[in-house]
Amino acid sequence: LNSIEWNWWTGCSYGVYTDGLVYLDRNDRTDLTTSKRLWCLGNFSKFIEEGAVRMACSSGVENLRCAAFRNPDGTTAIVYLNDTNVALTTQLPALAENGYSVYVTDETHDLEKVQNLSATLEVPSMSVVTVVFEAAEAKDSGIC
Repeated sequence: LNSIEWNWWTGCSYGVYTDGLVYLDRNDRTDLTTSKRLWCLGNFSKFIEEGAVRMACSSGVENLRCAAFRNPDGTTAIVYLNDTNVALTTQLPALAENGYSVYVTDETHDLEKVQNLSATLEVPSMSVVTVVFEAAEAKDSGIC
């Protein structure tokens, strides 16, 4: 999570080339399959805008990594990464009381918005979860 830049040299590939984001069928050009890698990458590329500033962040939970960014539009995005075989739970910052959205990529979700009605966030096993906080509340808050 300390990367300066991500770029993908193989966006589309035939077969199951392990670095592909989208898999193509040579015999049926309408048959496209997306990889989990595409959706995991989306947790960063969809919610972290060009010009975003990285903020210090800690989940407070062993093996639950996170990275937080303040976007130019005032929203704040925290991306959590759980690469363990068990679900992990963390507390959302106080900022969550004023509005946020949660997006999950795991075995059964592909960057899907999910309902989370508490200040506790469960990060499923082998998942990437992004929490996006509303702009008005994100301003000048120490969130992590």
